[in-house]
Amino acid sequence: MKRNILILISVFFCTFIFAQQDSTQQKSPDSEIRTLLSSNYTIGGYGGINVKYGNVDGKYNWDFGFRAGAIFNHKVAVGLGVYGFVQEPKFDTSYNYDYGVQGGYAGLFFEPILLPKFPIHVSFPIFCGIGGASYVKKLDWKEKNHNWDDDDWNNDPDKIVKTEFIWVIEPGAEIELNVFKHFRVAFDVHYRFAPDVSLPNNKKDVLRNFSTGMTLKFGKF
Repeated sequence: MKRNILILISVFFCTFIFAQQDSTQQKSPDSEIRTLLSSNYTIGGYGGINVKYGNVDGKYNWDFGFRAGAIFNHKVAVGLGVYGFVQEPKFDTSYNYDYGVQGGYAGLFFEPILLPKFPIHVSFPIFCGIGGASYVKKLDWKEKNHNWDDDDWNNDPDKIVKTEFIWVIEPGAEIELNVFKHFRVAFDVHYRFAPDVSLPNNKKDVLRNFSTGMTLKFGKF
């Protein structure tokens, strides 16, 4: 009998403690269950213009791009991006002219943002996309203005020697500055993973490189 009484007292005591804890938690908004559609969940968005510079096998590489996406709860951005790139032309003895690698790609990006409300914070975008890269003849504008017309260029069989399909995975890190409420500037570093390509007068890994750049972002953050 005493044993049963002790068990009942223990059960009552534990139930009382848990009830008190649950009551305290219910009074704290931070302890409530959070849902995707809660009233304090925010969705914003931004559009950004990006310029990056890199060096591949001793040749400069410029990337120009645009990305736009939605920002969820100030902390994660998801969206679309489009990029084009051009590398420094070099003289190709096989064609007796300057040639360089050019191309572009488009795809999706995912961007976690740490401490977004601080004036200076960081984000880690990762971009995945597909596109193409070509070995292209340099258009000499002086020569074009004096000796060429548009038909000469359009009908030149050697203007694009070869084009290859590519995929791109490009992780990066950005330091962002909240300049104004709807304007941010980011300074970034990226590495572009891409497949081996067989473009004339270039190494197979010509599309893989580090780059640094700047992004101007406009939107509701």
